[in-house]
Amino acid sequence: MSRKVKEFYEKRGEFESGKRGRKYVRGENKKLKTLLRMLRNESCKVVLELGCGRGSYLKSISELLNAEPVGIDISKNVLKSSHGFSRILCDIEVGIPFKDETFDLVLLLDVIEHLFDTDRLLFEVKRVLKPGGIVVITTPNLASWYNRLFLLIGWQPFWTEVSTKFVIGNPLRERRAKCGGIMPSGHLRLFTPLALRRFVEMCGFSVEEVRGSRRMRILEFYFQFWRGCPELLRISHLSLH
Repeated sequence: MSRKVKEFYEKRGEFESGKRGRKYVRGENKKLKTLLRMLRNESCKVVLELGCGRGSYLKSISELLNAEPVGIDISKNVLKSSHGFSRILCDIEVGIPFKDETFDLVLLLDVIEHLFDTDRLLFEVKRVLKPGGIVVITTPNLASWYNRLFLLIGWQPFWTEVSTKFVIGNPLRERRAKCGGIMPSGHLRLFTPLALRRFVEMCGFSVEEVRGSRRMRILEFYFQFWRGCPELLRISHLSLH
């Protein structure tokens, strides 16, 4: 990965470690609860999270499953502020530094959209996954109802970006960025649910379960527009086997 990309994610790590970033992470609790419900009956000994950040999801899921947690991230700043699990500084686009068939569960939580070579990544995930193991992927839904509306009126869809320095093209996100509430996320590839399902199947996985976020109520959307803080949740959760 280039020096500029590493610098971007170090800066992103600093943002998420700050007050604004912690507020965003607290807003992700609903997603964590969904993941815990999905995985509560699984039997796992070792769990790997790629792009683990500070490891809040990894630790919660590992505690639930009584499994050993292992996390990989590219940001030194983020890993320095994490604790309670094995941490590895690594660029996952280069490869996953583990032997074949090491993990029972691999987590890719809002990570796949940041990568250029998604094909290589999923083949690497398949390599380090034990037979019968599980992969969980969360990622923004390009085909969400609000993104369709934004395209209709000529706005940039949520979670798509044209710059690594500025949030532009969507007045809702521009307004929030001016308040210091968000910064560019570094998204490169966004999926519709159909595209993601087809992609993982072509990489050799079978899809067991797909879940989406709750639909946002129109009044809530309207209210958050005027507040300038649209926390619109996203995701299609895919549990792969």
